[in-house]
Amino acid sequence: MNLPQGPLHTGLRAVFYFCREDPRVFVHKHPRWKWVGVTLNFAHPRSFWILAVTMISVLPAILPGLWLKNMLILYSGLAIWTVLGCWYYFRQAELDLRRHANNANSLP
Repeated sequence: MNLPQGPLHTGLRAVFYFCREDPRVFVHKHPRWKWVGVTLNFAHPRSFWILAVTMISVLPAILPGLWLKNMLILYSGLAIWTVLGCWYYFRQAELDLRRHANNANSLP
């Protein structure tokens, strides 16, 4: 597969991936070491919606702990939210990689 690589740069280009030719929305940060992380391709409008939903979805995870003033519930909600968020991002990155593998030859 010869898809464009995710952010292997320094500065802001290491955090924000922007490639209009890349059809993937979720991109692995490293081609061989997929555990390093996943980022969004901000060239797609869908990535901004995903980022907004991710940020809003933390509220139901932390509000019970804040309301009850119980740190155990607060940290448990954050831990569950983090695990589910990571699972979703990595799963979507793998699906995008498989889905767009046949487009690799048409990209520069």
